[in-house]
Formats: sequence, C-alpha cells, structure tokens
Amino acid sequence: MMPLPPLEALPELTQDEQLGRSIVGSQAARKARTKGVIIRNVFLEAEGAPSLSVDRMDHATLNKIALLGRKRAQNRTPPRHLHGWAVITVGKAASNRRTVEATPQPDNIYHADISLNIVGDEARDQQKGHATELAARSRWLDLP
Repeated sequence: MMPLPPLEALPELTQDEQLGRSIVGSQAARKARTKGVIIRNVFLEAEGAPSLSVDRMDHATLNKIALLGRKRAQNRTPPRHLHGWAVITVGKAASNRRTVEATPQPDNIYHADISLNIVGDEARDQQKGHATELAARSRWLDLP
C-alpha cells in the first residue's frame, strides 16, 4: 500500500481570514440570495456534533473551493447541490468560547473546524444559540 503524499502546509489561521460554510439547501440559498439573510440551519450540525466543518476561503480560488464543496454535497445522503457559502471571519467564528482550528484532510487541505466547546445538559439549545449567532455574523457568497 502506497503512503499518502504529505499535505501541503497552509499558513497559520489569522483573525481576518475568511471561512466558508457550504450552503446545500435550496431554501437557505434562496433566502441568502434574495434577502441577504443566512438562516440558522446553515450552522446547525447534527445533535451532539462538537464542531462545524468549514473551508479556508483565502487560500484557493473560488472555483477550487466550489469543486470541493460540490463533491461533498454529492456524497451526502441524499445527494445535495452546492449553492454558495456563508462566510465568516476566524475572529467572529472564534468568539463566545468557540475555537477555530485548521484541520486539513487528505482530500481537502483547506478544511477547518469551528469547535463549539459545549458543556452541560442543554447541549442542543447551546448548539442552536451558536448557530444563530454564527448565521447573523456571516454573509452570503454565491458560486463563481
């Protein structure tokens, strides 16, 4: 078995770096496109999920990030379509006890995670609160 090639190193995260959360729901995309409103569900993961997957938008062309997003959307069950992104800075994503970490993957060196750092008995309510805040602090970015 051949070893995987080493991942290309990206620079350290900075506070102003843009993170993109894929929008794969048509309702969420329509609201973002027409009203400029990112809905909470864009940043709401499955119950108990400790983090949110995002892409480091500043380190590749938008076409490259779109290609990665389309592949991920098609691999979902059921398959989805990438419509665009909710974009937020690392600084905004890392507020309110959240942390952001670069987590490159073999198929996506631009991957990062926003960890919610939730503790306590009311985790789902906390997840929803974080999702609402992140959505309010993000902006829509359409496909190229």
